[in-house]
Amino acid sequence: MALSDDAKTLVTGSADFTLHTYDLLSLKVLKRFTGHVAAINSVDFKRGCIVSGSADNTVKVWSHRGAELTTLRGHKQRVTSVELALPRLVPKKTAWGAEEEGAGFTDPRDEEDKRPLNASEIKVISASDDCTVQCWMPLLGHEVSCLTGHGDRVLSVAADK
Repeated sequence: MALSDDAKTLVTGSADFTLHTYDLLSLKVLKRFTGHVAAINSVDFKRGCIVSGSADNTVKVWSHRGAELTTLRGHKQRVTSVELALPRLVPKKTAWGAEEEGAGFTDPRDEEDKRPLNASEIKVISASDDCTVQCWMPLLGHEVSCLTGHGDRVLSVAADK
């Protein structure tokens, strides 16, 4: 499961092959997403973009409104973990007052950041039982790289936010 940036919406993935978004204020289902043909093992949700990884060996990218944007194929076994890697436009200050690396990027949680994302800025990272980590530019329709080196299945990924 994953929370929206404003912590008002929750997305969940299930063994029934569906995702659901929930309004955390009313506790009601907002949308039901269908398209996977096996259990959903992992989801992420940032800036209105949802990504899901499934035992059907695919990664799907969705609009928070329910539209399936693309399906990423490349893993040979079930997808165990997914992560959206999105840019920040304004440097964040650390607790010590220094700017973090990545000057020129903003934290998507900043209220001022209403700029739509460019397709080339959206990256998805996925892990799989096939011992690989795939890096994708999903809205450009291709895999950026396949990371190897694990001797067993990869269970989790996380990207620097």
